[in-house]
Amino acid sequence: MSAIPVAAATLEAMPPNAKGIAFFEINHPEDVQNIAAPKGIAIQWLIHPNPHAPSRQLVDAVIAWDWPEGRVQTCIAGESTTIKALRSFLLSDKGLPKQDCYISGYWKIGLIEDEHQQMKRAEAAA
Repeated sequence: MSAIPVAAATLEAMPPNAKGIAFFEINHPEDVQNIAAPKGIAIQWLIHPNPHAPSRQLVDAVIAWDWPEGRVQTCIAGESTTIKALRSFLLSDKGLPKQDCYISGYWKIGLIEDEHQQMKRAEAAA
């Protein structure tokens, strides 16, 4: 949910002939939003009702996606544990170039904002 604004803005700024898929993990079906994405972008809403519990469904959906040939660019943001798993898959398993991957942990289950930012700084320094 926290990443919907950046993802929506990214989708809405894409050229009309863009192709791909956008996965959104939300808490309730009522959280589905209307996003003005290009016609070639499929939007898939994944329901995860408990934001206090880890979820693998977004990672599993990205892994299971029928990856196209050629260049793939990403814009991924969300819970840090999920983001770490996706970063590893995209950069290591799929071999995507770092410059084609925007990947950001926006929050971490069990941490308040200051604790999460402190964790991110420590990880970046390591």
